[in-house]
Amino acid sequence: ISQFLVIGEVQHSSFLLSHSLDIDSEDFRIESVWNGNIEIFYAWRIKKFKFLPIDVIKKFPYLKIFKVVKCSITKVSYINFKYLENLENLLLQGNQIHPIDGDSFDDLIKLKFLNLYFNDLKEVDPNWFKNLIELNFLNLGKNSISSLPENAFNKLSKLKMIFLFENKLISLPDHVFFCNKNLITMDLSSNQIGEIRENLLANVSKLQELYLNNNSLSTLKNTAFESLKQLKIINLSRNKLGKIHEDLFEKMSNLTKVDLQENICINKKFEATSLNSTLSLNELEQEIKNKCL
Repeated sequence: ISQFLVIGEVQHSSFLLSHSLDIDSEDFRIESVWNGNIEIFYAWRIKKFKFLPIDVIKKFPYLKIFKVVKCSITKVSYINFKYLENLENLLLQGNQIHPIDGDSFDDLIKLKFLNLYFNDLKEVDPNWFKNLIELNFLNLGKNSISSLPENAFNKLSKLKMIFLFENKLISLPDHVFFCNKNLITMDLSSNQIGEIRENLLANVSKLQELYLNNNSLSTLKNTAFESLKQLKIINLSRNKLGKIHEDLFEKMSNLTKVDLQENICINKKFEATSLNSTLSLNELEQEIKNKCL
């Protein structure tokens, strides 16, 4: 089993308890713990914990998972992750992070999983990701991001899952996902997005799950999803759709579920639609034609 260190609240496990350390400090210093082949660093629910440790590499050169969750971290800098070239998972959800320095993750060349969910981020800096060539999971959900630069994710060619739900996005640049051709899951739900631009999804042909629910979409071009031939699930519920083209899903032969609940064009008889053996894609298109045109 991997060697690990748990700091703060610990679950009911004698093994965890024997490898844990309680602290009551705003500034946890790495010198306060022992040397060893620690691969997992886990700090949990320490509200007085406001600053990430520095020079982690000196104590934990083999660290693979760095997890600081539901603490009070406010800032992330390069010095926190310097030389951590073996790190694969970085989880910082449930803090108060803002800002993140542009070079903070420069040395994390093996990072695959980055979770920044539920912080106070207001923007996305493309420099965060410039060396994260192995990243396949990115969660930026539940922040305060209001816009994205067009090159935000250009360096993330191996990205498979991206979560941007519960932000303040109103629109998205045409080519913001152009370099992310391996995406399988995209969650843009619970924003204020009013339009899906023509080229937004043009280069994510491997996408299988797309969540656009709880936005402000009022119309969709009939070509909005034409490149998504592998799509299996699409959620368009809780928007303002008043018209849906009957051929919107025409090229999606793998589609298994379409959710159109709580839209202007959907009445109680057509609140949710699942494609299965009793409802073919052609029948769905006919329903849309009858109810929404």
